[in-house]
This record gives sequence, structure tokens and C-alpha cells, in this order.
Amino acid sequence: MTKTCEFCGREFNLTHAKRVIGRWYGAGAYDRYYPEGTACEDCATGVISCDVGTAVELAELMGDSWYDD
Repeated sequence: MTKTCEFCGREFNLTHAKRVIGRWYGAGAYDRYYPEGTACEDCATGVISCDVGTAVELAELMGDSWYDD
């Protein structure tokens, strides 16, 4: 299914985009971020990788003090 990315305007194959994002970030990751299927794999990767990077950094900063009051 060919769609147009809402961010960059490029035409992309939705099935391919979901497959690529799923390989990198786990099954269903694309649909959690873009349930309407509106982002190409490049734009989706930019957003999702930023969130993953932030989560990794936060985990490193918090260390073992997640539940300290």
C-alpha cells in the first residue's frame, strides 16, 4: 500500500515501513507511534530512535535509584 508521508511528503510503502520499524524496534512499534500509517520509515525512525535513546539515557542516569523517595 503506497501512502504519502505527512512529514517529508515522500511516497512510501506502508507494509515495508512497518516491517523495517518492526525489525529495529519490535513488532507493533510503528503502529504504536503512527496508528494511521502516516510516516515513512525514515521519518518514523527519527522519532522512534530519539525516544529509545532518551529512555536508554534516562535508565543510565537513574541507575538503581528508581524507587528512592
